Amino acid sequence: MKYKEGYYLNRFIDSLPNYVSNIDRSNIIKDSINVLSISNPTQGIKKMLLVGQVQSGKTNVIVGTAALAMDNDYDIVIVFGGVNQLLLSQTFERLKKPFSADEYNDLVIVDRKSLKQSTEVDSLCSMAAKYNTKFIIITMKESKNIQNLLIFLQ
Repeated sequence: MKYKEGYYLNRFIDSLPNYVSNIDRSNIIKDSINVLSISNPTQGIKKMLLVGQVQSGKTNVIVGTAALAMDNDYDIVIVFGGVNQLLLSQTFERLKKPFSADEYNDLVIVDRKSLKQSTEVDSLCSMAAKYNTKFIIITMKESKNIQNLLIFLQ
């Protein structure tokens, strides 16, 4: 399947610091396309694990893949990130940064704290129903967090 690079991926790539070379930017795009291609549910692969050394660019590929998914009609991307709250918070901030000033308000980054609060979940669900809202949800792979995620998705 051919994926189109669009608004969200371009916005992410443009948000990268100046010290990220054009070659690295191009590699992030290629890697994001490869990850999304491999994890295509129509091909029977519905989940994947991204592994790499510390500071090898895993988070950039995750954000790039999420952005590319949004550009290609995915409405929800779920990231199980971090083995503790500190790592999860760092990943959340990295995911949020390129999209926080979204002038269209059509992409919401949801953290695990928001999934715990029913009033916030109700607000997000009504937003999704009213607008063409896309979601990137980041949480830890832990039973209570997964229960909160399932409630939100229902």
